[in-house]
Amino acid sequence: SPSSSVELRYTKQEPIPGSIRCDVHPWMRGYILLRDNPYMAASDRHGRFSVKHLPAGEHTFQLWHERSGYLRNVQFGSQQSDAKGRVTLIIGEGANEASVTRLDPALFENE
Repeated sequence: SPSSSVELRYTKQEPIPGSIRCDVHPWMRGYILLRDNPYMAASDRHGRFSVKHLPAGEHTFQLWHERSGYLRNVQFGSQQSDAKGRVTLIIGEGANEASVTRLDPALFENE
C-alpha cells in the first residue's frame, strides 16, 4: 500500500544501478545505486552531469546507461572507457571540465 514501508540493510556497494519496477504500471520504473560514497551523478536530458565536492586526485568513473549497460570504448576527456565502462581521470582543485563527447546513437538501440 502507498503508506507502507520496508527497511533494507545492505552490506556492500553495487557495481551498477538496480532496477525498481511497478508490476501494475510498467511505465513506472526507476534505478537505485548503492555506493559507500556520495560521488555519483545522473546525466540530464542533454547528457550533462556534475559531481560536486569530489576531492582532487585520480578517480575512476564508470559510465552506464539503462538500455545499453556499460558504455564501452567511449572517449571521455582524454581517456577511453574500458569493457566495464570505467575511465580514470585526474581531477584538479576547483572546477574541472571534460571535453565534449558525442556518443554513437547505436549504443542505445535495443539489441
